[in-house]
Amino acid sequence: ASSAAANVPAKYLHAGVVSVYATMSLTVALSAGDVLQFVKVPAGAQVLDVTFQNNEGAGNNYTFVVGDGLDDNRYVTSTSSTGVVRAQATTFPYSYSAEDTVDITVGTVVSATATGSLGITVYYVNDQR
Repeated sequence: ASSAAANVPAKYLHAGVVSVYATMSLTVALSAGDVLQFVKVPAGAQVLDVTFQNNEGAGNNYTFVVGDGLDDNRYVTSTSSTGVVRAQATTFPYSYSAEDTVDITVGTVVSATATGSLGITVYYVNDQR
C-alpha cells in the first residue's frame, strides 16, 4: 500500500465478507514510529479478522504493531516474527463508526534494512443499507 492506495475511497459491498489484501515492498529502510497505512475500512464495517505478513529479507530487523488511527496496536500488540501473525481474537469483532485504515506502525529498529515486504489482510462485513 502506498499513500495513493490510502487515498482511494473504500469500496462498499452490501452483503457478505470482504477480504482485502495489501502489500508493500521495502525499498527504503524504516524508522521507529513510521506509520504505514495499508487497508482502508469503510464506516459501518465490522472487522472479523486481521493477519499481518512479514517477509523481511534478513528477518527480525524491526518490531511492528498493527492497529488503526484510534489504537495503533488494536490487532497485533508487538511482533518481530517473520511469516504470518494473526491478530488477537479478543479484539473481534470491532466496528468502525467512521472510515479508517488498518496500519502497521514500526516499533524498534534492530537493523534498518530495505529488503523484503510487509502485508496485511483484513476480513470485514459491511451490511449497512
